[in-house]
Amino acid sequence: MARTLARQAILQMMYLRLAGSEADEEALHFVYDIMEEIKEPEAGKVYMTKDDHAYIDQTLQGTAEKEGELDEIIARYLSEDWSMERMAHINLCILRLAVFELLHNDKVPDNVAISEALRLADLYSDPGSKSFINGLLRSVLQSKTPSEARE
Repeated sequence: MARTLARQAILQMMYLRLAGSEADEEALHFVYDIMEEIKEPEAGKVYMTKDDHAYIDQTLQGTAEKEGELDEIIARYLSEDWSMERMAHINLCILRLAVFELLHNDKVPDNVAISEALRLADLYSDPGSKSFINGLLRSVLQSKTPSEARE
């Protein structure tokens, strides 16, 4: 469950960046503090480990460095009726995170990257966005060669 919380922290930081806010170390530590206050119904309080913090740092850095590539990939799979500019910022952040995990993080199985993106959409986006995000990510997944796919 800590990785799910880590993804929420990443998404919040990505959204801050996209909205033009300061997404600096202080903001990241604030997000860490909020995440550690969350209680899971079955597990009680969940603490993020050093590995979770490293995952957050690496993913934030990776998504920032590869933002142009991620946006090109996302744009490639948008229907003719959609553009990047029209997309809700939260959906763009969810897609950037998931596409990064699908293509650049071999430690995350493909099905986990997609299911976690859909969980984030349930939490942070409007109800219609989940099927849009799922369809786009499935298209990205299908474009991977069999040797690139991870279970």
